Amino acid sequence: LSTLAVAVPYACSFGSELAINSVLGTYYAAQFPNMDQTESGRWAAMFGMLNFVFRPVGGFFADVLYNLTGSVWSKKLLLTVLGTVMGAFLLAIGLSDPTNEATVFGLVAGLAFCLEACNGTNFAVVPHVHPFANGKFVSPLGYQPY
Repeated sequence: LSTLAVAVPYACSFGSELAINSVLGTYYAAQFPNMDQTESGRWAAMFGMLNFVFRPVGGFFADVLYNLTGSVWSKKLLLTVLGTVMGAFLLAIGLSDPTNEATVFGLVAGLAFCLEACNGTNFAVVPHVHPFANGKFVSPLGYQPY
């Protein structure tokens, strides 16, 4: 169950990232007829580029919370909050169907923050799931290299 508790949020955050990356250029082109294919593709690529900044931010915030509280539950709570807010951004984009470029790009950037930070937070929780498997190599002969 503890493995499932981190696998499901990871599947939701990373799966959403892959799904959104695959359709965002087409969505922009459909929402904004004044955009050509190249421009809509460039704006869609921004979503993927935000991954380089926002994923580590999620892990950083999770580690800061852990250092402040000393509890893994603070990381789990952050993971839950980010996942919930990510869902709210998805609903806001889908239900409001905005036609203003700034609104759409702002909502997608907010979504990217929550989605990628959720992914990074998930990686910050993983070492607590099975601590015995955290990079300590033991050979079948019992040899430990360090």
